[in-house]
Amino acid sequence: MKRNSKTRSAARPEGRRGRGAAVAACNFFVIFALFAVYCCGCTVIPKPVQADVASYDGAAQNSGLLSLTTNSTGEVTGAIITAHARDRYNALVAIYSTNFFPRLTPDAGITPLPVPQYAVAGKPPPLPAYQIDAEHLVDFMRMNRWHKQRPL
Repeated sequence: MKRNSKTRSAARPEGRRGRGAAVAACNFFVIFALFAVYCCGCTVIPKPVQADVASYDGAAQNSGLLSLTTNSTGEVTGAIITAHARDRYNALVAIYSTNFFPRLTPDAGITPLPVPQYAVAGKPPPLPAYQIDAEHLVDFMRMNRWHKQRPL
């Protein structure tokens, strides 16, 4: 029995269209997947910035640390810090105080130093300074490191 072309095309018109749509959808998926893999491979991740110099506190590049204090044997007993460093310390205490036992409180280990009562010609008046003991100086450095390492 001989089939003519009309019989063949009329026998399965739906099958060809369905298969073509499936192939087109598969091709689209493959192209989309390749594009997604290409785009993910091109992502540039910046390197974290590492501070290798002290930050500015006002006009001085000292990060608010004016000097270390020592006892007669040369052991560090604390540091002299600026008002801005004290403010940073208190801000960090507000964030990380629960990580310490006993819990840190604002101005813990910090005592104000008397402001010199003299004026130097041509210089601004001296700013208030504070003394922080060695234990809380270590806590300050630890909280500062945590703050710099936190995810953004």
